[in-house]
Amino acid sequence: MIGKQLIRLSNRVYRLLKGTGVPLPTKQFREARLKSAGRGQWGEAKTALLTEISEGRSSGTSRLFNRKLLDRIEELGRKSPASPMTIALFGDGPQLQGQTGKTDHAEDISSDDFTDSQREALRQGRNNLVVLLMGAPGTGKTRVVSRLIRDYVNAGETTLLCCYTKSAVNHAVSRLDDNTRSSIFFRAGTFGSLIMEDDLPAFDNVVVDEAGMAHIAYILFLSGLATRRILLVGDPMQLGPIKALDHDPSPWLQKNIFQHQSGTDNLSELYAWQEKHTDSSVLLREQFDIPERIFSVINHFCYGNRLTCRSGGRGLISIIDTSELAPELIGSRRSPVNGVHGELVMSTLHDLLSKQSVTADAIGVITPFRAQSHHLKQLAASRDLPDAIEFGTIHTWQGRLKSAIVLDLTVSGVDHQFQVLSDSNQAMGLMNAALSRCRTHQGIEGRLIVIGNLEHMNTCYANGAITRVLNRLVSNADSVTRPSGEITAGSGLNKDDTQRYAQLTDTLVQDFNSRYRELSAALAGDNLPEEARIEALIWSGYDLIPRLIRLCNRLKRSNQPDWFNVSEDNMETLEQPVAALELSSLSENVRFSPGRISHFRAVISDLYMAIYESTMVRSATGRNQNPVEPVFDPDALSGDSYGRIRVWLKDLRNYYEHDTSKWEEWQRQNNKTQRDLFFQQSVGKPAPEKPQDYSSLNYLQATLFALKEVIAYLDTVRNKLKGNS
Repeated sequence: MIGKQLIRLSNRVYRLLKGTGVPLPTKQFREARLKSAGRGQWGEAKTALLTEISEGRSSGTSRLFNRKLLDRIEELGRKSPASPMTIALFGDGPQLQGQTGKTDHAEDISSDDFTDSQREALRQGRNNLVVLLMGAPGTGKTRVVSRLIRDYVNAGETTLLCCYTKSAVNHAVSRLDDNTRSSIFFRAGTFGSLIMEDDLPAFDNVVVDEAGMAHIAYILFLSGLATRRILLVGDPMQLGPIKALDHDPSPWLQKNIFQHQSGTDNLSELYAWQEKHTDSSVLLREQFDIPERIFSVINHFCYGNRLTCRSGGRGLISIIDTSELAPELIGSRRSPVNGVHGELVMSTLHDLLSKQSVTADAIGVITPFRAQSHHLKQLAASRDLPDAIEFGTIHTWQGRLKSAIVLDLTVSGVDHQFQVLSDSNQAMGLMNAALSRCRTHQGIEGRLIVIGNLEHMNTCYANGAITRVLNRLVSNADSVTRPSGEITAGSGLNKDDTQRYAQLTDTLVQDFNSRYRELSAALAGDNLPEEARIEALIWSGYDLIPRLIRLCNRLKRSNQPDWFNVSEDNMETLEQPVAALELSSLSENVRFSPGRISHFRAVISDLYMAIYESTMVRSATGRNQNPVEPVFDPDALSGDSYGRIRVWLKDLRNYYEHDTSKWEEWQRQNNKTQRDLFFQQSVGKPAPEKPQDYSSLNYLQATLFALKEVIAYLDTVRNKLKGNS
């Protein structure tokens, strides 16, 4: 206590003398403070906070918070013994798996409509000392937390709910029932308000929502408040802790608790850790609200396709590409303003409201930059747009949901990068958080509208996380608008600048073919392309095939079955090309890995189901019959006609899936003829004598060729059907 008072006294004397203009040895004083802070328990955390206070560019309020947090951690270091939750999270030992004993009066959930993963979260939340509850938006984290808090309060256990932002606190509290909200055993607050409060009491339970946004120094403080259990809730793949320094700070201020516990910020390694620690962590795996097409993009990039979509709507995606306008930025280098994008946002809002498809309170506008958000809000007020439309940066949107989200990426016309878009983790977290704000709600289809200079993004952030997400959104879009004329106040968008679903598909087919030619030539040469380009082409192909199938089926006659009777399960398989992506590695170390043959077999099987099995007509005798033209191509056996890929897929599947030793010689010879044609076209040599004779590079070439052929086949069928209609 005396040491702490002396440090406070020296700080006050230092500030007093500095304020009077007395020259002081600043560097030496800071070094002495850092050395003092580094002593004792939690020295690294205290040193990190002192460094941020002295060197950071954060506001005065933030520095005050950090000073208070430093005081709280110093107080925590003097506690003996430390809280079991603190030891479990930050000490060495098995306490993370500790049990508290079941909370009394917890309601039975066996008859409630909870998923299996939600039930496991409730079980751990009632029994464990520490629970790390992870889940994407829309997986039911808030529902689980609300039930647990109600259980705690009903049992007479004091419970603290804390979130990073005030809006998130309000949202979380609004989901509780009246009795819980008004109970003397319940309290809620932001991290900042709790840190600033002197004489804060301990609580039986501490529930930390948005735990992924809190650096671990915050969690260290909060863990010391819990006496029975701590529940850490969040999405590790959304926005991480906000950094105040330009350089990378200490892990105590950079990492969240999920990264700290797992020892990684890598997606695959994080999930591998969770699967090994299911006794103290839960991943909610079912998503209910985000529209299917939007969620498929999030699930791919952020969750490794580990989650299941149960949303009732597919969603609408619109892109406004400002490449031809090439807008210039104004304002500061750190937080710019894009006036042209501002006008496009206003035009978009006007269109949404005029169509009366959504109400003003169901619309949200998100941008990565505070200055642009402020500009948009002022612009909307000057145009008399409804106050109910919400504007903000993504950090202000945690927990809030809208039927229509307008995402303004802002950046354009500069030769430097913005870290929020160039850093893979930050960019992916930003896009995940922004896209997941869009929900299908009360029968209103969720709609996402992205405004960005795609040419600038693909040039300045080439092969970056942000461009990979954007390009997949374009592949799934209903429309792309490329305004070319001058954008002024109230000018609106020219309908002639918009490509609708069918027109856009034509453009996407052309783009795929162009990229395929480049990559196939590179794969056949010595200078192999970047794996990211191959993965992007695979995703484009697998996004195109369902688009073309749907367009073909739209051209059926009334009372006629679909031309391609692809089940939703098979369509989802096409939209998650796991096997094809497994072949995209160009490392020589995996060229002859055992899995390459099974991956190629899976690719062929999926494509066969999509364009062959789905078209067969069942006869009265129960035998499959060929479909009618143009789905069936009578000239396909020649190897030169558009339908050749159907023949090749059938014979490839028969060879890789069946026991060929039982075939007649004529069957074997016919099959070999078609396989030779396929491999000669795709890799420049006949089919392998044995499947293991070809490397993963050969099978990758064959996979990309098969995708190209399927797309060409479907596009030809579509055009022939249009000609017949």
